[in-house]
Amino acid sequence: MASFSSGHAALTCFLGDATNQAHPLYLDTLQEVYLFDPHADLVSETLAPLAQVAAWAARGTSASKIARLYTQNDPAQLAPLLGQLGVTAPGPAPFDAATADDRNSLTSLPLAAWNALAAQHGGTVPYANTGQVHQVIPALILTDALNRSQF
Repeated sequence: MASFSSGHAALTCFLGDATNQAHPLYLDTLQEVYLFDPHADLVSETLAPLAQVAAWAARGTSASKIARLYTQNDPAQLAPLLGQLGVTAPGPAPFDAATADDRNSLTSLPLAAWNALAAQHGGTVPYANTGQVHQVIPALILTDALNRSQF
């Protein structure tokens, strides 16, 4: 299951529903959850979906569940919830941090990181604002999520 942008609200409702939390789909079938840049400009809006993902990851067949967060924001405000997933942000963005088994991860790539990468590869800097990066994240970062998948 994955969410992008404001889609995190639907994911939060699904994972937070008490009836769903008792269902085998939630407990054992759903094995991977990806959050693609939930509310790019509001790190505080990432707290609710991340809390529900952390709760989901700890229930049912938790030893095989995978959670990934991809964001433009520096996630210092998310540290307590990241701790529940066993992920520690190594410092200011950009970075990719994961648990030792790579089951849970956090990738923080702010606008400046995207522009620096474009410049390194000789391209013109295509990203003028976070909204442009926001739109490209699910397309490009899905590749990373699937490469790291256990399926």
